[in-house]
Amino acid sequence: MNLTTLNQSVIPQETPYKPRVLMSAKAYTDILTLVHNFQSEIGWQGYVRKQNQNTYVIEEILVYPQRVTGTTVEDDHEKFAAWIGQIPIDNLNRIRLYGHSHVNMSVYPSGTDLQQFETYKSQTDDFYIMMIVNKRNEFRIDIYDKTTDKHYVGCEY
Repeated sequence: MNLTTLNQSVIPQETPYKPRVLMSAKAYTDILTLVHNFQSEIGWQGYVRKQNQNTYVIEEILVYPQRVTGTTVEDDHEKFAAWIGQIPIDNLNRIRLYGHSHVNMSVYPSGTDLQQFETYKSQTDDFYIMMIVNKRNEFRIDIYDKTTDKHYVGCEY
């Protein structure tokens, strides 16, 4: 084995990284307030700004009209359409977060969660974030970057 071969086998050509997510104090507080004050699941969307290649900033969250149970959350289609229609178009283009609580369960996504994430990320041309939080303050944040076609699981926050 020569030095070139050794270098190629030991040092990866592309350093893997996971992006990180920052949250405004208000967004973080609002998320934890929702999670800890509801006995059922609750969902939210959020305005996100991509700060640089590795960093996304959740600036604000929005609670949309929804129907919830102890283990599910889904948008109330009729009320959701009216709600989303009130958001200025410039702000609609900033919604890049789908989050919800798992109450006392693990933050591991269900099949329904993954299907919802697929729907949201197919409707964007840049990136989308899925967040799951529980009452133990565990967060799971996944990011899909459409520009690179990469899906990052369990990102830092």
